[in-house]
Amino acid sequence: MEWVMMKRAPLGAILQQMGVVTFEQVEEALEFQKREGCKIGEALIRLGYATPQQVAQALAKQFRMPYIDLDSIQIPEEVIAAVPADVAIEHKIVPIQNRDRVITIAITDPLDFETIDNVRFILNKEVECVLATEQAVEAALRDYYGWGGGGEGSELEKMAEEAGEE
Repeated sequence: MEWVMMKRAPLGAILQQMGVVTFEQVEEALEFQKREGCKIGEALIRLGYATPQQVAQALAKQFRMPYIDLDSIQIPEEVIAAVPADVAIEHKIVPIQNRDRVITIAITDPLDFETIDNVRFILNKEVECVLATEQAVEAALRDYYGWGGGGEGSELEKMAEEAGEE
């Protein structure tokens, strides 16, 4: 079987095609990115040219992944229960669908293959991914798993920290 690497359009170009930013704004963001050492999407957000949702939607297009607005859906309790709280919190993922041998999770970084592999191994299921904003994933972790709800010393945060230390 022959593997072909697909060339992806730059994120700035995708956001321009979407009508979110101008060429000049992308150029400014590229300079900002070099100065601040951040990703182009973060630069555009910090400069006020794009929202986190617009950047996540553009990333989803760039990586040919579905985008999901976690704030607009209600995830069934049995789907949440399919992923233990410590796994969801440590990996910053939110399960959105669970069927037979496949679980669909919301992630924030389309290149976080380590998380995808870890979740596949831990749950012993195939993993499909959709992209969401970091803010939406964190809000869903708070809502569904109680992450951060108990302040600095909450039990779930302690579990996540301990899991991360191993």
